[in-house]
Amino acid sequence: MKFSPRATVRILGFAAALCLHVSLLAQTPATPATPAAVASGKAVPAPTVAPLVAPGNRTVTVKTELDLPRLKSKGKAGEPVPVAQSKVTVDELRPQEAGGGRFATKQNLVYLTLDAGKTCTRPLRGNPNEITFVSFLAYGSVGTVLDIGGAKLAIKVGKKPGYAEFALINSAPAPARTIAPGAVGPTAAFSTQIKLETHDGVQLAALPVLTVRLDPTAGVWDLFVFQKMVAEDVPLPAANGARQFSLQPGAQGAWLMNLTMSDENPLFVDANRNGIDDAFEQIKQKGALLAANAPAGDRKKLATEWKSNPAVAGAQPWKVRRPVPDAAVAGTPGR
Repeated sequence: MKFSPRATVRILGFAAALCLHVSLLAQTPATPATPAAVASGKAVPAPTVAPLVAPGNRTVTVKTELDLPRLKSKGKAGEPVPVAQSKVTVDELRPQEAGGGRFATKQNLVYLTLDAGKTCTRPLRGNPNEITFVSFLAYGSVGTVLDIGGAKLAIKVGKKPGYAEFALINSAPAPARTIAPGAVGPTAAFSTQIKLETHDGVQLAALPVLTVRLDPTAGVWDLFVFQKMVAEDVPLPAANGARQFSLQPGAQGAWLMNLTMSDENPLFVDANRNGIDDAFEQIKQKGALLAANAPAGDRKKLATEWKSNPAVAGAQPWKVRRPVPDAAVAGTPGR
């Protein structure tokens, strides 16, 4: 087919423009497709997934959240008053600063893993004489010991095969309850049986979300499992030593998912920081809160009444995204 000189010029100009357009497209980064484009059925570019940074750098894209009510709250209707960010420290748990260990990733969750012989120690937030709330999530093998500013907890050999006992160290003997992980009820001195499960080939007890309230001035500490107070006014040792969080793994190691410290109660509104929900306290105190210098017996009586209140005793733990046992992962369809 023959073209006139004028038509030939037009065709060559169009071809040159098309080549320039294709060249520019090749140099332009692909942008994510919009929902409308996806809905239309058009081909969309594959998303770019940024890899996790190398161990030792804590700038990661995923982490384990505790979902503590007052830290999660946005201050909306029906939510508790949030704690100011300036009053909260979430420890980055850098292995080189935490006494050893390494970062590991399981099911898209990043955590600090410690072998036997490696102890994680982190300084606590706040003045040594002030009340501090320390919340954390950990997995531990039998023999794991936690020391939170003098508040000591341990994972011991369980009372039946396949279970570990989680208890206060040096606390008076008390009847334990066999429970599912994360569902704990109060006992006199608090000890509970937690099922041992296989995680990365080792036997670990998955502890629930724990919060320790340290009151150095009064010389006592309290323990909360999720939002429930399970032990109160536990004496602190006369010599607390270094004001720090310490996790000493058992023979098969331990994992630490999150360590959060707060100047205020992260579980519920507690203006006087005595570990009792202000809503309940004001009902019992005719609108008032216990004074900071109130007799210890008054707080003990109020705490006992609060713990036994049906609304408190029946409160269910909130769900936390956490690593599941090896068997659960292996049983997932498609794996």
